[in-house]
Amino acid sequence: MENIFLWIPIVIYVAIVTFVFIKSLLKNEASTAEKTARGTGDYKGILLLFTILGTMIGPGFSYGAIEEFYKYGFFYTGFFILACVQFWFFGHLFAGRIRKIGESNETAGDILGKAYGKPMQILVGFLTVAFSIAIVAVLGSAGGKVLSSVTGLDTHISVIAVITFVTIYSFFGGIATVIKTDKPQFIFVLAFCLIGVGVAIYYFFFNHTTVDFSTIFYFNTNQMPVSQMINIAIAFLLGEAFIPVYSIRGMIAKDENTAKKAFKRAAYIGIIWFILLTFIANAAHCIDYNSNKLVYLDFIQSILQGTWWGMLLIGLALAGMLSVVMSTIDSILNSAGVSFRKDIMQQIFPAISKSESQMFVYSRYAILLVAIFGVFFAIKSSGIVELLLIAYAIWVPAVVFPFVYYLIRNKINNKWSGFCGTVSGIITWVIFNYFIKCISYPLPKFLVSLHFFKYSI
Repeated sequence: MENIFLWIPIVIYVAIVTFVFIKSLLKNEASTAEKTARGTGDYKGILLLFTILGTMIGPGFSYGAIEEFYKYGFFYTGFFILACVQFWFFGHLFAGRIRKIGESNETAGDILGKAYGKPMQILVGFLTVAFSIAIVAVLGSAGGKVLSSVTGLDTHISVIAVITFVTIYSFFGGIATVIKTDKPQFIFVLAFCLIGVGVAIYYFFFNHTTVDFSTIFYFNTNQMPVSQMINIAIAFLLGEAFIPVYSIRGMIAKDENTAKKAFKRAAYIGIIWFILLTFIANAAHCIDYNSNKLVYLDFIQSILQGTWWGMLLIGLALAGMLSVVMSTIDSILNSAGVSFRKDIMQQIFPAISKSESQMFVYSRYAILLVAIFGVFFAIKSSGIVELLLIAYAIWVPAVVFPFVYYLIRNKINNKWSGFCGTVSGIITWVIFNYFIKCISYPLPKFLVSLHFFKYSI
């Protein structure tokens, strides 16, 4: 009987997302390549905030954050808050500018192509697809653990099931469906957090046991070297800057001011979010962590199991965990599909851009490609945060500085400078990844890329 209460919230969640998807499908909201990329209009502030938050505090950050907070206490909290600081600066300095110059564009590659030329746009297109595969692998791995915990299915089968479900509605629905499903998904995401906080409050204050706070409030117990701390800080501060999924959010905002406010408000909420996750993770020290699951999942199950209402809350939390996975995967798949069509196929084969229906098909091909490779790497991946840092380690040196320079200066003297900076960043990443063995840290590669970019300006 308890299993029924566990499944009720999950079934409700799947039904709501399916309903939104079918409704969008019947309205034919992704009937063209342009509608796949930009939806059916310019999105207002609250809707944009939901969809930014759904992606920003996704499982790569939320599940990975709880894992790190569980191991290192407040030490990692500062790193994750740096990601929120990045969002604030992105909103304050760049989101409005992206909205202004990207009004007629569909991708980050469009903007960089306008600044540095066609070779740069093609290169950024390939980077976008590769980056998207890495992120989908991270999310699929997290989602597979969640679904496996609910159903008892093999984790690999669960990974395939999660990514397949998201791929179906991303494949047919485009950005319109992605944004509309983000609204109900964010409500479930809030439930995920509130249930965890409630269980943590119970553990700390109402379970009639003495809490030894000396074992909870600790800092850098693994004695991480300062150089490593700086590199991780750079990864969090710059890792998601200007990634395509956020650049697209800036382009589809109602106006420049809406884009700015949405990103800055997401930053404020994100800071509160990660502080609450730290609270949950520290309370989780009451459990004997099963690394085959997730810290959060083990924690709430250890406290709530045994009653019908407890199982109902666990089911609601699990639905929230699935929603935080899916609200990010669908965004990544959509941005990858649009970038493949616009930045790669349309630039290499300009003749095919005359056929809107053919362009639409190419976007869908890319979504399938990213989903399939995402499944493969999700099955092979060892850790959530580690894979995120690897993805950031190539994006930061390759793209961030050319993008920032153009947005600030609005003037490029040498169009090949961006291409040179990006290529040097990629080459440096390969050298550090395969020869110097420093894959997780973007700072050395970023400095090399910056040197070549500045030299070529």
